[in-house]
Amino acid sequence: MIDAGVAVKALVDNPDRDPCWDLLAVLAEAGRIVAPELWAYETTSAFTKMVRFEQVTDREAEEAIADCDALGVELVVADLDLRRRAFAWSRELDRASAYDGFYVALAERLDAELWTTDAKLVRAAGEDWVRPVPGLR
Repeated sequence: MIDAGVAVKALVDNPDRDPCWDLLAVLAEAGRIVAPELWAYETTSAFTKMVRFEQVTDREAEEAIADCDALGVELVVADLDLRRRAFAWSRELDRASAYDGFYVALAERLDAELWTTDAKLVRAAGEDWVRPVPGLR
């Protein structure tokens, strides 16, 4: 499993691009990359924000959005049980919003590792299956 930050950092020029891309290659080779459905909204929002703040061009953002689709990430729609676990995790993580909670809850449900670029999430979750992308700066 990956959070949106992994894809965003893999698909635009930045110092953490190579480690994120390397992780995606390993996960793709393993056969399955999963994320909650909100991943699509978060990645699109991140690229939109990058255009707004002139970090990338419209064309670069449009290409990155298409590249996200090409990654073949399996998006999971949240049912009531997942939403309840996301809420519980969001409270446990002391978050004002449920985004991180959805990632952690889905990883928990799937008994999967959650790879993230968010060191604060790794620390807050306190679970060995919530992992930082190896080699991030």
